[in-house]
Amino acid sequence: MGNSTSNIQAVIQLKPNRDKLLRSRHPWVFSGAIAKRQGAPKSGQVVSVVDSYDKFIGYGSYSPRSNIRVRLLEWNESNRIDENWWQDRLAQAIARRGNLAKIKGLNSYRLIYSEADLLPGLIVDKYNDFLVMQTLTVGMEKLKMTLAEMLFDLVKPAGIYERSDSPMRREEGLKPCVGKVCGDEPPPEIEVKESGFWYGANLRTGHKTGFYLDQRDNRRIIALYARDRRVLDCFSYTGSFAVHCLASGAQHVTLIDSSRNALEVASENMRRNKIREDRSEFVRADLFNQLRVYRDQNRKFDMVILDPPKLAPRRSDLNKAERAYKDANLIGMKLLVPGGILATFSCSAAIDPTNFRRIVAWAGSDAGREIHLLRQLSQGEDHPIRLSFPESEYLKGLVCRIL
Repeated sequence: MGNSTSNIQAVIQLKPNRDKLLRSRHPWVFSGAIAKRQGAPKSGQVVSVVDSYDKFIGYGSYSPRSNIRVRLLEWNESNRIDENWWQDRLAQAIARRGNLAKIKGLNSYRLIYSEADLLPGLIVDKYNDFLVMQTLTVGMEKLKMTLAEMLFDLVKPAGIYERSDSPMRREEGLKPCVGKVCGDEPPPEIEVKESGFWYGANLRTGHKTGFYLDQRDNRRIIALYARDRRVLDCFSYTGSFAVHCLASGAQHVTLIDSSRNALEVASENMRRNKIREDRSEFVRADLFNQLRVYRDQNRKFDMVILDPPKLAPRRSDLNKAERAYKDANLIGMKLLVPGGILATFSCSAAIDPTNFRRIVAWAGSDAGREIHLLRQLSQGEDHPIRLSFPESEYLKGLVCRIL
């Protein structure tokens, strides 16, 4: 195996006082923390990282194009990173999802969540009998076929499909890569089963790896507030929040999305779950424009769900994203009847939970509405938050009563 500690020939030495976070098991070594390189590390190679006194910190994967120059894999100097090491790491991550595998009404969930599962740059999702994998770093890209073979042996899926089309790959100098890796080609649509409901997912072209698996628990929780309410589902995508709400007794749901295809799949998901057509309305529009139309029409709802795409993929996008989140929540509040429910989310890791609460409070102040915070939500347990790596917490949700 090319990136093994048995043939490490390069050492990355840090500047003074740049080792504290790393010794607390944060996995990222930024380029600005590096004092010098000993040897000539190749792209994706495992290197040794030492502090300014040459004391060992860890082994990690080297990426010369990225601002995150090394992603640490192992803090124990005596552990060799070889095929057995990778096999064990994969098996441990999969075993941690053992309780999810036993749930009869669930057939799709995340198996491996990158740094949170101590496998930086690797995402693996299970969709019924298929796996979808993403390699986001040059180190994982070089190991892709080896890891796929290990996954096939461990999980025994019908096939493994690659969706390495994230913009993050550009920072590693990698081009998008999509297609079958091994086994069978997935069908045009996979049926995702969750909480007794069925959803269609396209593993080849759908958002993320095909479906928003991270919102599984939140769909169930939000639906608890939906009974007898008129619901506005913003950025509805394929209607999973809407299906849960209608099945829980919502009076009516209006779904807004800019994608015609997403709304067609949402309509099919209603039929798939035997929900009457007259209980939903599908609106293809720019969300912000449509919210203003409803505001000008003085149209009111009992519940508004705001689940926008990632608006702050980078720290440099933070100010613009904060304004967009604030505007969406501001107008959403104005569309709610007194005592209505606002379920609002951010999936931007650059916006932390405290900042997100501040944005929603800011929107409430401008809307002239008081807010009761009823619940704080996060990603599902198959997307664990690694406390030594705060960046693994990206999904924030608030369930609020708007007075």
